[in-house]
Amino acid sequence: LNRRGLEEALSAASRAAAAGTPCALAHVDMDRFKLINDLYGHGIGDGMLQAAAARLTSAIRGSDSIARLADSFII
Repeated sequence: LNRRGLEEALSAASRAAAAGTPCALAHVDMDRFKLINDLYGHGIGDGMLQAAAARLTSAIRGSDSIARLADSFII
């Protein structure tokens, strides 16, 4: 998801939680990501973000949402 999609997903989760449905939020930060871009270039950095996104996506349920904001992922 992009930022707008994340905002919509958070609103939906907030409504679900208010109705008694258990919800969780995880923030996954890519530590020292700027250093990777600086040392190896943006192509390598983009590849790392894509690999991280694929791994996280494979680990969540189909009903869950994942968004990327800069060098972080929100699940």
